[in-house]
Amino acid sequence: DGLGEQFAFNHEGLLIPESVKPIPRSVGTTVTVKRLFETLPVRRIDMQKRIKAQRMKLMKMMQGYAILCTNIQFMVTDNQTANSQPNKSKSKSDLRLATSESSNTLEKRTASVLGTKFLAGLTRIEVDLTSLVGPVNAQSSQQSSTLLTRSCRWKMEGLVSHAPTSPK
Repeated sequence: DGLGEQFAFNHEGLLIPESVKPIPRSVGTTVTVKRLFETLPVRRIDMQKRIKAQRMKLMKMMQGYAILCTNIQFMVTDNQTANSQPNKSKSKSDLRLATSESSNTLEKRTASVLGTKFLAGLTRIEVDLTSLVGPVNAQSSQQSSTLLTRSCRWKMEGLVSHAPTSPK
């Protein structure tokens, strides 16, 4: 397969130059967080107390990105070790979120991430805002203003929940 790079950051968020090394891997980006709050024991203890709520918060954020970033494939795993799971002797890795290349529309992504039943409760909306939006820069020349109007369409599109009494 391909060749990638592995690198690490210090506690200030700066790259550790000696950590950069080539590694064999397939295409993509992998982010691994280890020893979070290692130097901040109070925060680490607080995180351990509220780990379920923190995981849920993280998953909601990742679901949002997975739905909106239709040109990126997501695979989120939760690697739980013996330290985070009492009475467990080995590591466990659970796939929590996965999208595919075929999920390339907002509807397909929503169904893939949140399920078809959830998608059935939504309606697509599209609003053309082109006539309401003026030139980006009021001091721009007439030529660039005309070019902007011709080449750019301003629109808002997305999915919204059905009203409680509306037909689906």
